[in-house]
Amino acid sequence: MESTPRPKPNRRAQQSAETSRLIISTARRLFMERGFVPTTVEKLARECGVAVQTIYNSVGNKTQILSRIIDQAASGERAPASPLEFLAAELERTTTPDDVATVLSAWFADVNGRMAPVYKVLSEAAAVDPAAASLQRARDAQRFERYLATPGLLRDRGGLQRGQDDEDVAALIWNTGHPETYRFLVAGRGWSSERYERWCHATLAGAFS
Repeated sequence: MESTPRPKPNRRAQQSAETSRLIISTARRLFMERGFVPTTVEKLARECGVAVQTIYNSVGNKTQILSRIIDQAASGERAPASPLEFLAAELERTTTPDDVATVLSAWFADVNGRMAPVYKVLSEAAAVDPAAASLQRARDAQRFERYLATPGLLRDRGGLQRGQDDEDVAALIWNTGHPETYRFLVAGRGWSSERYERWCHATLAGAFS
């Protein structure tokens, strides 16, 4: 029986994907070097060697580009897979509250090593750009909602014996693993990533018991 031949890659789709990758990687570099506001779409287009409309057609406006950069930083080597799906799968494999603290701590140290510089760009942009401020609020809310599922998972594993409120637990996880917390402690205080991970584990494990 003859095997069904694989469809040939669509050259136009390949070129579009390559253009998007070029725009995102160039925008990340320019945002880091010059800042979000000084990096206009026109300057980005010149750096990429494409038309301004190509930027909008391929990725979107500057805020949408920054959102894509954040997604890419969060996913790391797993891109374009969803980092949320990966974390959820890792948490489902845990059996004790300490396991949950271990998974989250390792996750925070890994992701924030990539996310903190990008989040700095977002925070600076949010201070002067309403669209960036809206993106920051949405991202922070998304992270909080994600962690609201953790208290139930912890109780299934025998944790939260002191009857902590779900929102209190989610807020603790949110604050401990926030990119700004990582950036302050690692870049600002000179902590190593390993020390940050140990601190996260101690903070979370103590609260989860």
